[in-house]
Amino acid sequence: MADKDDNLATAADDDVKEDVKTTDEATEVEDDKAAESADAEDSKDTKDSDSDDDDDASDDAKEEDEYVKTVDALLDEDNRKNMTPQMRRLLDREKEESRRVEKTIEDTKTNPKWFVPLMCGLMILGLLWIVVYYATAAAWPIPSIGNWNLLIGFGIMLVGFVMSMWWN
Repeated sequence: MADKDDNLATAADDDVKEDVKTTDEATEVEDDKAAESADAEDSKDTKDSDSDDDDDASDDAKEEDEYVKTVDALLDEDNRKNMTPQMRRLLDREKEESRRVEKTIEDTKTNPKWFVPLMCGLMILGLLWIVVYYATAAAWPIPSIGNWNLLIGFGIMLVGFVMSMWWN
């Protein structure tokens, strides 16, 4: 009796092993087919992508426009009664933030158009004063004052740098 049980157990083990082998083979065949179809789609996509780049860009733009229109419709004032309280608070916060940003932009001080060119010009003029003084061995710009030319050059540059602190 024990021999029959051993034979049955061995036969059952052999059946399980065969099922596992056939399942593994089937999985490999399916994986090979999937890989081949993916390769075929990739080659088709590369051929089509060259000609369809313009179409894809226009499709993306259309989808984006539709999305923006949908969001705008949802956030429309008439639709507020259908919104959840959280969405209403979020919308109110967005509007408040937009209002504050616009007010900040309006309140921003700007310099006159001549300010930046004058500032840069003074810095460059001071640098040129010092370069000319050294390049001409104190013969230029004002030969009679000697090393005070350096102070004049640095003073002109300093005025330009001080102006940079007031630049908005």
